[in-house]
Amino acid sequence: MSRSSRFARIGTALAIGVACALGLAQHARGVEQALAHPLSFRGAGYVGSGECKRCHPSNHASWHRTFHRTMTQEASPASVLGDFADARFDYGGIRARMSRDERGGFAIELSASANGGPSSTALAADPDALLTGTRFTVARTVGSRRYQQYLARVDDVYVRLPVAWNIAEQRWMHLNGAFLTPDPEPAAPGQPIARADYDRHVARWNDNCIYCHNVAP
Repeated sequence: MSRSSRFARIGTALAIGVACALGLAQHARGVEQALAHPLSFRGAGYVGSGECKRCHPSNHASWHRTFHRTMTQEASPASVLGDFADARFDYGGIRARMSRDERGGFAIELSASANGGPSSTALAADPDALLTGTRFTVARTVGSRRYQQYLARVDDVYVRLPVAWNIAEQRWMHLNGAFLTPDPEPAAPGQPIARADYDRHVARWNDNCIYCHNVAP
């Protein structure tokens, strides 16, 4: 290689290096300026993970490999793992029936008990109210590895329903079996367990699970 060609290549490499350095410096200044001024995203639209991937491919790849990617999802045939083919699950004298509606959605209906059940409006005001006698459309799922919980939307509140799908064992379970708390008192013969015991883990998703299991709440 001639001396002139060698110098030309060195000059090109130096020019590229200077251009890259200037570009990085300009980007750093832009980031610094952006961080110096609080931004308000009120009213801004939500973008999905695909938009993050454009600038953060390695972060997106590592996140995509985790189960956190599928922790909270909108209910769909792809996300719902439980048996909704007219399945039934009895617990504490109360029957839960899981089915598909005429539009292909997923529903959980709890059979009426001796002490009745409130309307969906009352449930939104009191998440500890007994759910029996009401049919709920599953709006979201929570969990995709060990067991999957189901959320119903009542007005503008998401409510966690009291039954869940055990993924590993492929069976329905009551949420009382998923938490390290004392078992409820057994019911009297022919009677359901106390309403507070059946609804022990019914909760507003908006006040509870929302902080860890989603983005853009």
